[in-house]
Amino acid sequence: MTTAYATSVWTLETLLAQPFRGVEIVPDHDYGEPQQCEWCGEAGALATVRVYGEPTEDIDDIEPIRLKEICPENCAADVILRAVAEQDPRSRKPIRVEVAA
Repeated sequence: MTTAYATSVWTLETLLAQPFRGVEIVPDHDYGEPQQCEWCGEAGALATVRVYGEPTEDIDDIEPIRLKEICPENCAADVILRAVAEQDPRSRKPIRVEVAA
């Protein structure tokens, strides 16, 4: 089922100029009701993308990307790129991006 707020995996991959090594973008058919974007907080910006990162423990950032629910229009590309930059080089897990489908 496609919803009015759904962003396709293809759209996100195109936006990010895929392929990114170590980034896995998958549809999530059980995403649930989207909430306000955690990143930008703009009115009407619905979070339909989840980004799971595994940052290094010694990162200086106040809030490294471990799990963020974000909007695709304003924030997805920036958050995914930041998660890639913060990724622990010893990690064998990819950055996982789930897109509401």
